[in-house]
Amino acid sequence: MRKFVFTALFVLMALASHARTYDRDSLLRELDRTVAEASTYTQLLEVKIANARKELSRTAGNEEKARLLCTLSNLFFLYQSDSALAFNAEAIEYAMRMNATPLYVTLMCDRALLLGHAGLPSYAFALLDTLSRSPKAISPELKKKIYESYFDINDFVYHYNLPGSLLTDNARFIADIRDSFYHYCPEELEQALHTNASITSNKEVIDNLKQRLERAETDGERGTLCMVISNRYRSEAMAEQRDIYLILSAIYNIRAARMDNEALISLSRQMIANEEWTRAVAYLRLAHRQALHYGSRSRLIQLSPLLEQLENHEIEKAATWKTIAIVTTLAFSLLMVIIAFAIYYQRKRARQTQAQLRQLLDSSAHANARDTSNQAQIEAQADALTHFLGIATDATFEFVHLRHLVVRKLKNNDASALLKQLTVEDGIGKTQTELLRKFDIAFMRLYPDFIIKVNQLMLPEAQISKPENELMSTELRLLALWRLGITDAGRVATILNLSVNTIYFYRNKLRNGAKDREHFNDGILAIKSV
Repeated sequence: MRKFVFTALFVLMALASHARTYDRDSLLRELDRTVAEASTYTQLLEVKIANARKELSRTAGNEEKARLLCTLSNLFFLYQSDSALAFNAEAIEYAMRMNATPLYVTLMCDRALLLGHAGLPSYAFALLDTLSRSPKAISPELKKKIYESYFDINDFVYHYNLPGSLLTDNARFIADIRDSFYHYCPEELEQALHTNASITSNKEVIDNLKQRLERAETDGERGTLCMVISNRYRSEAMAEQRDIYLILSAIYNIRAARMDNEALISLSRQMIANEEWTRAVAYLRLAHRQALHYGSRSRLIQLSPLLEQLENHEIEKAATWKTIAIVTTLAFSLLMVIIAFAIYYQRKRARQTQAQLRQLLDSSAHANARDTSNQAQIEAQADALTHFLGIATDATFEFVHLRHLVVRKLKNNDASALLKQLTVEDGIGKTQTELLRKFDIAFMRLYPDFIIKVNQLMLPEAQISKPENELMSTELRLLALWRLGITDAGRVATILNLSVNTIYFYRNKLRNGAKDREHFNDGILAIKSV
């Protein structure tokens, strides 16, 4: 621990002179180390949270409780939105009991900012609208705070991929309150920071921001200032300086255990554009984990196209092996099954993630039960996916082995021996049998009620018996591939090592035994996994 503290102090001293001593590459290496140590900084914040909770449990006075609740809300402010909102609500109750108007207005503005960061700007603006009309917000200082909150939320949502109509409405709304903001906030620098108006030259604003950065006392404040400076350099088309402060912002945000890390997302976008995939994966993985932990719908909206690009990149890499797949139909067919399942699984997980995000508006009591259910589901799906990855690994090994064999035999002009070896059933047949056995196990664990659901579609005399183990019959394998969307008779025959006529025979037999032949296919596709 002592070693970590001294290392952190040394790095912070070095970062204080970043503009003079660091270039983009050295800062990226520092960011890589910081990303790898992200959990350490999270643990440090958790210790502060635990101490504040313990102190709150021992405090009796209203003022002290209100202070500690504000502290906890601030600790969670950019760390976990639900907890921050909960402590903020408690603090508001104490402020109302004590009739502490300035504290009440401040906490309500904090609540609006929390809602904006959680991806609910409409709720945040509605709260500020109500607050601005409240008789409690009568002093110029409180009015200024309300209008600053308006602009902070607007700046937060402005850069996201919102529909054009929403961006237009948002810009029109901010224009309506700009005059009032100028009235309560006459400082030109503050106006330049919170509006798009050209009040002060960009260079002067950047110089002032750098002075603030030198005086900043916390990593969270440094991360915010570096992000603003980076955006200013971007408007000046100064790419090198923009990147330096963007990387610094990501570093400071991670060290502050800030889960709302826009800088890390922007850098992930750069890594994908530059095809630096190792860094892109590391940055996106941490940014996605942070966004889920914080509960930020807006950040997840930003991450969605980046994750899709990363997925497409992985699919493109896999597609390069197709040119070699002509050596063996078996390996090609099995790889297509894996790719089809991976695409299906990823899209299904994306839909489930979107559904979970919509459920974030539910009460915290339901959230605990939902987390338990999701954990069990994820574990079951992970187990099934592990088996499918085993199939892919084995198929890839056999495929490469067969490719080496073909190349070696052809180089030796030994085509007849190659033909003889490829037509022998023992080696390839055993491999196919083992791969199908693993496919059976993986599918039955992903669809544990599959046989029950199938029998519900069948007539009594056509019921399919459940195997004693996890191995499926030919009929069940045919239905399993059907459920995964693999319906081409030629591909199915190749995968199951049967003739096309046999496949047609089994299909007709299954349809003839169905209660509703016309909708039998839809019934199979409607069977859900765990």
